[in-house]
Amino acid sequence: MTRLPTVTVVIPTKNRPERLAACMQSLARQDYPRERWTLAVVNDGGADPSASLAGPDIAELSMTLIQSAPRGPAAARNLGAKNSKADLLAFLDDDCLAEPSWLSGMATGIANSPYDVCSGRTLNAYPSRWPCRAYQYFMEFYRDYERLANGDLYLVMSNNAVYRRKIFERLGRFNESFPRPGAEDLELSHRAAARGFRQGYRPAAVLRHAHNATAAGYLRQQYQYGRGYARMAANLKREGIPLDVGQRRRPQFHLALLAAMLRNGPGWRESGLIWCGILAHSAGMRSGGAA
Repeated sequence: MTRLPTVTVVIPTKNRPERLAACMQSLARQDYPRERWTLAVVNDGGADPSASLAGPDIAELSMTLIQSAPRGPAAARNLGAKNSKADLLAFLDDDCLAEPSWLSGMATGIANSPYDVCSGRTLNAYPSRWPCRAYQYFMEFYRDYERLANGDLYLVMSNNAVYRRKIFERLGRFNESFPRPGAEDLELSHRAAARGFRQGYRPAAVLRHAHNATAAGYLRQQYQYGRGYARMAANLKREGIPLDVGQRRRPQFHLALLAAMLRNGPGWRESGLIWCGILAHSAGMRSGGAA
């Protein structure tokens, strides 16, 4: 029988105790053998989250709580991964709810594949809310459109990702110059693609993202992503890494999105919010990526 890979699951958190507790409960229900994985929770300068880690089921997990000064989720993820000796590093956010087979799907999926990095499938936990449906539609379109020439993913989002640990180290980890969420995972994915590492999709590894977005919140998020993209582009330029690593580019992206919406798009409110989000992203890019 093939040995199951060992895994360190890393969760950055800050001042979201109820969501962290729910996330931890979902991890306590994982069907992956307990002796093959450990958990690193990194408190990124928030209030002590120990109460969220104290339930009887959660207490049975092999877990380390790491207290950190507030440096942002990229630095928190790196800190959680720092002392790992596991075969794999899995990342999720504290507002994500893992299906019981999530970790099995991630660990066995990447172990039995040619990929160095994989993304699972992320579903919004509030499908009845139209801003959440807009976000889901856009991210699934982005995932399927922005592929590399070999069919690999271009973006592996950090709220549902698994890396071969040695590859993560060779890539130099997440770039800690990103003080807030927004394109730090895109930059790491871009560097992986530029260096020829393979990035795959494991749809059987399902997370539900408890991101109860409002329309205004969605636009703020897209603006921040645009700022992050500008920061990423500047960082890559300094490192001599081209922005084009074979992914499809604009304006083809926008034309393809329009065509997809005309064929089988969301409702008019969702569609309008998606296009307003694209404008917000462009505004963020023009802001220059300031912290």
